Amino acid sequence: MTNEINIITDASFCFKTKIATFGFNCSSNHGTLSGSRAFKQSITDSFSAEFHAIKETLEIARLNGFITNTAVLVLQSDNKGVVCAINGATKARDDVADIVQYIYALINEFNLRLLCKHVTGHTSRNASTPIQKLQNQCDLLARGHLNLVR
Repeated sequence: MTNEINIITDASFCFKTKIATFGFNCSSNHGTLSGSRAFKQSITDSFSAEFHAIKETLEIARLNGFITNTAVLVLQSDNKGVVCAINGATKARDDVADIVQYIYALINEFNLRLLCKHVTGHTSRNASTPIQKLQNQCDLLARGHLNLVR
């Protein structure tokens, strides 16, 4: 049985204060881990925040033993531009190109197969699938953390 590593993230960005946070959920045969964090680095906009959320969550997953060799890595984001850039359908902006390189270096290091999917965001009232519910949870975690640090 192939191990599937599911990572779903959502970021919140305050244009006024330039503070950004993210919520995440990692699940695999190793278990499940959810949480939220504020970014330590400067974030320029919400698009950049979404990319950084994926990178930070991958680092959390790696440190906690979720990423194993020859697994399928499923990245899910509610930002279509992020999904397209990771999948190579569009060129990544210069300020996030290093994150795309990081993702592919991780894939090569662990011999992973990548699936990057778009998840419909902001469906709290009519979230019908488990993935939509997890995305909503990540959104609430990110917004809640942003309210704490603003």
